[in-house]
Amino acid sequence: MPAKFDTTKAELYENCTVEDAEPIFDWLRKTAAGVLDVAHVTHLHTAVLQTIMATGNTVGGLPADHFVAECIRQAKLSQI
Repeated sequence: MPAKFDTTKAELYENCTVEDAEPIFDWLRKTAAGVLDVAHVTHLHTAVLQTIMATGNTVGGLPADHFVAECIRQAKLSQI
């Protein structure tokens, strides 16, 4: 899994697949004040994007891929 979790921060790396959505969601749900760092993501399955949208966690950093970054940015804006 391209993720590293600790008590306050989760870092996602490279290609996040549909299989990664559930453990990411579990961490986000259990760590409401946790920050999700997506700066190193190269591909984000829509299930992971929906997971990010379903939680109120802060997203720190955006990926270099402009399309992925814009999808995350728009998803977080829709929560305002």
